[in-house]
Amino acid sequence: MSAAAAETPAASGPNEPYRGIEEFRFIDAPIFFGRQNEASALLRLVTIYRGVLLLGDSGAGKSSLINAGLMPMAVKDGFAPERIRVQPKAGEEFVIERIAPADDSRYLTSIFADKGDARRIGISAAEFRKRIDKRCVRRAGGVRPLLVLDQFEELVTLTEQRLSTAEAAAVYDTITNTLLDLLRDDTLPVKLLFVFREDHYAKLSKFFARHPNLSDHSLRIEPLHVRELRTVIEGPFKSNEVTFDHGLPEPVIESLVNEFTKRSESDLLNLSEVQIASLRLWRDPDPEKTLKSLGVRGILEAYFEDAIDAVPFHLRHAAIALLTRMVTSSNTRNVVSADELIADLGEEQKIGSAVAQVALDALENTARVVRRARRNEVVIYEIVSEFLIPWIARQKWLAKTQRETAEREKQLMRAFWGVVIALGIALLAFGVIVFRTSSTRLAKDLKATKATLESTVEQHEAYAKDSETREKKLNDALLAAKNEARMAVAAQSQAQAQAQLDLAKTQKERDDAVLQLGNAIKDRDDTYVFVRKFREDWVVASERIPVLQKEIGDLKAERDKLTKERDALKEASTAPVPSSSPAQPDRTVTYYGMTVREQTPQEREKAESDGVLVASIAPGSPASESKVKAGDLIRKINERRIWSLDGFNLIMKAAKPNSTVKLETTNAGTSVRYRFLKTPKG
Repeated sequence: MSAAAAETPAASGPNEPYRGIEEFRFIDAPIFFGRQNEASALLRLVTIYRGVLLLGDSGAGKSSLINAGLMPMAVKDGFAPERIRVQPKAGEEFVIERIAPADDSRYLTSIFADKGDARRIGISAAEFRKRIDKRCVRRAGGVRPLLVLDQFEELVTLTEQRLSTAEAAAVYDTITNTLLDLLRDDTLPVKLLFVFREDHYAKLSKFFARHPNLSDHSLRIEPLHVRELRTVIEGPFKSNEVTFDHGLPEPVIESLVNEFTKRSESDLLNLSEVQIASLRLWRDPDPEKTLKSLGVRGILEAYFEDAIDAVPFHLRHAAIALLTRMVTSSNTRNVVSADELIADLGEEQKIGSAVAQVALDALENTARVVRRARRNEVVIYEIVSEFLIPWIARQKWLAKTQRETAEREKQLMRAFWGVVIALGIALLAFGVIVFRTSSTRLAKDLKATKATLESTVEQHEAYAKDSETREKKLNDALLAAKNEARMAVAAQSQAQAQAQLDLAKTQKERDDAVLQLGNAIKDRDDTYVFVRKFREDWVVASERIPVLQKEIGDLKAERDKLTKERDALKEASTAPVPSSSPAQPDRTVTYYGMTVREQTPQEREKAESDGVLVASIAPGSPASESKVKAGDLIRKINERRIWSLDGFNLIMKAAKPNSTVKLETTNAGTSVRYRFLKTPKG
């Protein structure tokens, strides 16, 4: 056991089988599934090479792969992993982020930390190198640090944003020179893994180019493929390292797999959506009912509503306005630059650029419903899931309705005050005229004017009350529309579930039909095999007919000879009985160093099989190399039965040069053996 593994605190395991929107941690290794191949490949690269690159798009799962995939495997292999970040701060260029193997305050042993150090430790480049030199043993069997430089794109992004040109250049040089020295020092058993977003590769290439072949030792990860979906969902409940008091019912898992597979683009998964929906259903006391009523869309929409509510209240209006610009008029995802978003809010909503930027940051980091990326030096934003689109579309409609209502109220108020001002001017003119005529008439007219004004005020109050009533009705209508929209979504989800059931039934019927067709094809193939075997036996029988005819002719000739001898003996009855003729030697044939002969009737009866016997094998011959032995009974050649020596002779003559002849043999009642005789070239 390595020193690093021996000093690792025992991990208690996570309390829940899914992470939702959060990235995986070291403790989550038992529930991390779908990336085993990438984790193993990355560990092999780290083991072989001193410096390795890990790159991928934003949201592809690089940090989760490092935390829950690579680091636990690396500890078991004897490495001491260290998570490191760089920052544009002279004197504290490196930040050590301690790795916790459990949900408590204990951390993995670190060569950069002393007892009692905090979770994050900022140290200078000089101290960083000093501690590596001091605590990293320069001999086999010592601690082997694995320095994981996570979010390494900060080397260029943070120094460009926060420091002047001279300060940025100094900090950049200090960091890069320290890392390059470690890469080039072969005396230290240290490994470096650079993790960064792929869209920053061009800016980091200046650093990578200073170390030969570093860019060749890289691994690029993509979003998970749909074939890993079931493993991701049910894997935590099959893990041997952690247990949960309940799992997800199989119908729920099957429905999740079907819905996410149907919605996947290019067969790639949004792992955050899968984790959010799975965690919500696992926490639910009746997951089947919830999934049937809401569907995956409804579950994610409910999650996103809660996420928006997490945005501070004073930023919520700006946040919703930003989201509405990330959806097109045809309700599809829209990719918009940060500058364009902020400019639109300033022009249409009169929202300042500072407030808009803070709202964008809240959507990205607090609500986590938008994703930030850089393309061709332009910062762009997009929503993380298309499940947000219906909710954003409703917010668009509500905002438009509220704007139209406010505009109508403004127009009514302007008209009201115009009437009041005109009436006041008219009354003023009328008063001057009345004053010039008579005070009595003036008093009378003033009284009438007062009554008119009071009536006007009453009418205004009635109008205001009517406006409040209309506004209440409008709000009720908006609420009813929202409820109807939710009911429609639920109905659509239920219809989709029923359609999936019908589709599953149709697929089962199709599979049964395919099975029946397969059985019919198998029966047909068996018939073909029987016919082909019958034809082969017929060919063998046809080939044996001339041999049998020849044998019959030989027997007739022998019979005639014996008849003549018998007649001669009768005629010379007084002569001495002649002695029997000496036996003729057995007839043999030889091919490729193998001499064979016919079986005697006694041998055939004992063997209970036709064939020819191997009389002898020439050493070093092709027959000797095929392991054929003297005394073997050859029953078949190339699956053709051997009835006699003539049949053997006929088949062997037909054998082509530089080919393989298959012999079926047996010896003294042993099991059948197959020998393969290689004929010579030419």
